[in-house]
Parts: sequence; C-alpha cells; structure tokens
Amino acid sequence: MSRRFAGRSGPIVLGFLSLALAPFVGLVRAVAAVGRDPQTRGLLAGAGMLLLSGMFLFHWIEGWRLFDALYFTLVTLATVGYGDFHPRTDAGKALTIVYIVGGIGILLGLLDAIAGQRIGVVQRRRARVRSSHTVEDTGSRDDVGPSAE
Repeated sequence: MSRRFAGRSGPIVLGFLSLALAPFVGLVRAVAAVGRDPQTRGLLAGAGMLLLSGMFLFHWIEGWRLFDALYFTLVTLATVGYGDFHPRTDAGKALTIVYIVGGIGILLGLLDAIAGQRIGVVQRRRARVRSSHTVEDTGSRDDVGPSAE
C-alpha cells in the first residue's frame, strides 16, 4: 500500500462493510420483530423446533454428525437439495417425506411474516418521507395558479 493512502483505508472499509451488512441488519431486525409479535411468535418458535427436532432425528436415525444433520434440514427445507447428504435408511426417507410436507408450510409462513415486517418498515419510511416533503396549504385554491378571469 502506498504511503499516500496509508491510514485512510479504515473509513472506506467501514463504509463498505456497512453497505454490505445493511440487508442482514434489516433481516435480523425483522426476525426480532416477528419474535416480539404475539401473532407470529409461534411461527418463529415452530421453525426453531422444526430445525432442532430434524437435526436430532436425522442424527439419531442416519447416524450423521449434528452439524451435518442441521445442514441437511436447512438445505431440505430451503428446497435447495444439493444431494451431498441424503437419507440411506427407510426410516430416514420416511422422516424426510414428513419433514418436507410439514416443514415447508411452517418455513413459508415464517418467511411471509418476516417479509411482512420488512415491507411494513419500508412503507413507514416512505410515508415519513412523503409527509416531510408535503407543503402545507396556507391559502385558498383561488390564490394558486393563473387567474381564470
């Protein structure tokens, strides 16, 4: 690094990181808001229980490491299906069928609640911007524009 830019890269790096991490901060805030809302709190708890139960069941049935079982549950529910892990036993295949059918509904409900929170935040920000840019009407309509006479 040249001496000309030495010591100046800190603010640039921090600015880049703040731009790169902004969507993730918004996502974390939306998930936290879903957890605080009594109507959607159950979805968040259900998704957490689904992941944990899937992790332990696949660990027990298939003999996978806990991290591998968690990875499989996330990849399966996200419908990515890389194929690097797949159940080899009939019990594991049956569990996968039940897990997908029940789990995708819970996960989609949670994603809908998170998206609703994010959309609500964006709409409130836009409403604030619009309200700050409106001009108060101080006179009658006859005072505005050219005279019709």
